[in-house]
Amino acid sequence: MGSNFGIFTDKLPKLTDGQQVSPQVDSSGRLLVSVAGGGSNSSYTTPKGYQQLTSQQLATAQGLTVPDGAVRAVVQNNGAQAARFRADGPDPTPTTGQRIAGGDTLDIVSALSSYRFIREAEGVSLDVTYYA
Repeated sequence: MGSNFGIFTDKLPKLTDGQQVSPQVDSSGRLLVSVAGGGSNSSYTTPKGYQQLTSQQLATAQGLTVPDGAVRAVVQNNGAQAARFRADGPDPTPTTGQRIAGGDTLDIVSALSSYRFIREAEGVSLDVTYYA
């Protein structure tokens, strides 16, 4: 069974049969929700666009180019190296921010345009699919 991670600021995702929710609170007091099993962890399933952030682009902090109407972004790191991200204002650096390791997926369902990404080292490729 796969696992997805997301930061939800307005509503929790619609769950399907067999899914389990593991809530946590981060150091900023935000509710972090991990949803495992049972398929998709959100009712936002209409594709709105795609973006790829290459390792070369991610040498400096990059934001998401959010299409009109998109309310969810699924970010997959298809590279061998980790990337870092922040959504609280300051840019991430190669040593600060939350990590998204190679092969990991980040499911974002709020404040999409506030997320910024950077590579830790050469070898990162972030593929982003947007949904309404």
